[in-house]
Amino acid sequence: VTFFFYSFVKDAFNLNTYSSKDDVINAIGRVPHRKGDYTDTGLGITYMDEVQLADGVVRPGVVKVGLVITDGISQEPGKTKSAAEAARARGIEIFAVGVGSWVTNTELQAIAGDSKRVVKVGNYDELNTITKPLAQMTCISK
Repeated sequence: VTFFFYSFVKDAFNLNTYSSKDDVINAIGRVPHRKGDYTDTGLGITYMDEVQLADGVVRPGVVKVGLVITDGISQEPGKTKSAAEAARARGIEIFAVGVGSWVTNTELQAIAGDSKRVVKVGNYDELNTITKPLAQMTCISK
């Protein structure tokens, strides 16, 4: 799980750090949200693709699922779209979650590649209202 802030990325924890679903969910809940003024979503997607979900890192035969949560518009939408296309071409199923009124459907769809993989909420507190539907979407994506 990666925390992406401004134009750098930082692993919040590795998925093999925890052995139970509840521990992973609790750890995700402890990842801080920080506001920024530069959104380089493409950099975060590239990091996910080339580092976290790269071949040799993920067990063979496991479906690669990426979840991009954003509350802003990329400073470089073309770079974001290209990064998402490259990740999807390497087999990553990307889901895009937009938070708040600054995100656009166009960018969310460019990230996810399919409007069926896009979800929007009004604010971060509403994320807990989409956990079950999002879990169902990610499990039946293939």
